[in-house]
Amino acid sequence: MCIRDRVSTQSTGRRTYGDPRFINNEAALIKGQWGLITSDFGMITQTQIENARLAILRRMPRGAFSLVMHTHYEEFPVAKKSPESRMGGGKSNIHHFAYKFTTGVPLFEITSLSSRRITALEANGMFAAGRAHLPLNTLVVPQGRVDEYNVFK
Repeated sequence: MCIRDRVSTQSTGRRTYGDPRFINNEAALIKGQWGLITSDFGMITQTQIENARLAILRRMPRGAFSLVMHTHYEEFPVAKKSPESRMGGGKSNIHHFAYKFTTGVPLFEITSLSSRRITALEANGMFAAGRAHLPLNTLVVPQGRVDEYNVFK
């Protein structure tokens, strides 16, 4: 392999969205008993997050637990042209807004309002309903620090 080929395949220092070489280096902290975090790159709309929240709430026992939804994400506009428009003509109007996610970002947490603890099987059952509404792969993690060394093995 010549030197030119090796240099052209290396990263140029510019971070590209969705590149699996760049993993989220910020460690998330799950304060509740269980949390649902992303294990994939991608975009999620607000309606998908809301549908997942409602599905998880339907599976949770009443009065014993609360669901905490993280909402400190940055919205990005998504422009989309109509299907019958011709090529060119510049960028179109904003179609909707979406959130960009990397790995290890917490979406939801289950906190206890009493002394009752949730098992891993119960937590997976509660979060399974919400996972169906999200286009990304997710993981159920216990309380504590979440980083790629402990979770993404």
